[in-house]
Amino acid sequence: MIDARYYRAMLVYGNGVKLHTAVSGAIDGLSERYLRIQCGSSVGIGAIRANIAYLSGVSEAELDAQIVSACRWLGSFDASEPARRALDIDFPFSNPVKALVELALLDLEARRAGLSLGRYLRQSHVLDSLLPMAEAPILASNQTLFHGMPDAVVAQARGYAERGFGELKLRVGFGDIDSDLALLARVREAVGADIDLAIDVNGRWSLEQTLSALPRLHEVDLAYLEQPLTKGEWTRLARLCEHTELPILLDEGLSSDDDMQRLSQLPRQVGAHLKLVKVGGFGALSELYSQLHFENRPRMIGQMNEGGLATSFTVHAAWALGETRGELYGADGIADDPFPLVDYANGFASVEDRSTDTVFRRLDALAIDSSILNEVSQ
Repeated sequence: MIDARYYRAMLVYGNGVKLHTAVSGAIDGLSERYLRIQCGSSVGIGAIRANIAYLSGVSEAELDAQIVSACRWLGSFDASEPARRALDIDFPFSNPVKALVELALLDLEARRAGLSLGRYLRQSHVLDSLLPMAEAPILASNQTLFHGMPDAVVAQARGYAERGFGELKLRVGFGDIDSDLALLARVREAVGADIDLAIDVNGRWSLEQTLSALPRLHEVDLAYLEQPLTKGEWTRLARLCEHTELPILLDEGLSSDDDMQRLSQLPRQVGAHLKLVKVGGFGALSELYSQLHFENRPRMIGQMNEGGLATSFTVHAAWALGETRGELYGADGIADDPFPLVDYANGFASVEDRSTDTVFRRLDALAIDSSILNEVSQ
């Protein structure tokens, strides 16, 4: 029988990062949830961030209630495989909780098989038709520049460039489009021409505003444009594509099977930013990614700001899919993270690729250490 317990912790950044997007508003810290499951001698651990109601539509209180119920649901299974199969049949909870449960089950299975998580994901989901898998999970990381005073944003951009990061994404959509574009130009001047620079509008521009901004976006050699229009504006998105060849990634605008079907009808410059917690785990993410890959659309495996354990899952997911880059900034600079698993040296996010090394032993130790994590339910 599966024994399931969950824990929570509040994580904050110690490097001056201030979380503030057009959809989330200002955020004080990362409210993390950890799920530890055990079946026999095998143990698995999952992690998600809970204060993401702006994305998931689920409050922290409701999310906690769902996790408690999911722990009971897991207790009805005597092995991980039937529980994981049941996730796609009768799991009655939200996508973030589904992702948490699936990640813990997959982590258990990977360690039982003696494989790193990324290699197990590749093998268990039959992904050999995708891009070749690198030798180790070391991926170039796209760092995000959040809303703040312009001078501070520019200084942060310079700092990322000096640390070796080759991709930056500026959050815009806070009201004054001219101010957003002026800041974008300042960031480009600060980091030089060799850095890939993108913006995330979080659906806050109209079609007319986006069209008027195109000349200035082209001037800074924008790498891609993320979610310029409100979710569901498919006709306007098609019209935008008539005026630019810029790659466009959807995030909030891609949340259902119907959305994927609508995406398939758009020009191939339109792709997606995929997140484990949004789509409900790796199984769903790999299906969406495979469709984007075979349609030759732009794609990003990414995350929100999340702790080291949740970020490590995203690193392994992107690695399993054959990616060499991803939006993996989430754990960079967190103070006192109980799972400091991701190294951000030289512009890369990397996790050790050995299933029996200290990374996995540290997971076991920290998951049961109540002095570090606050157990709230069993």
